[in-house]
Amino acid sequence: MSPVTGPESESRARSTTFVRGVAAVVIAAVVLKAPKSVLIASGPLVLLLFAQVGLSYLGRSSTEAAAWHIPNGVLAFGVATYLASRPHRTAREVA
Repeated sequence: MSPVTGPESESRARSTTFVRGVAAVVIAAVVLKAPKSVLIASGPLVLLLFAQVGLSYLGRSSTEAAAWHIPNGVLAFGVATYLASRPHRTAREVA
């Protein structure tokens, strides 16, 4: 297998997705001084990302986990999109 693909790189990608999600919440809180509403809404996103990583591992042996992996990913994407648009709305409301 090449160093770019294979089980080891897939595992690394799953783990870094969750770490990046947690890092985004920390950066939003500490560096950007995000409103509390954004930080509160970030909690479910971190939980969804954690579940997504778990479902991807379980999906190898369980078809039910694999079936939940896709809707959970879509929901996580929707929450992330909402959070990405939220600061812009807040800035416009203030102006």
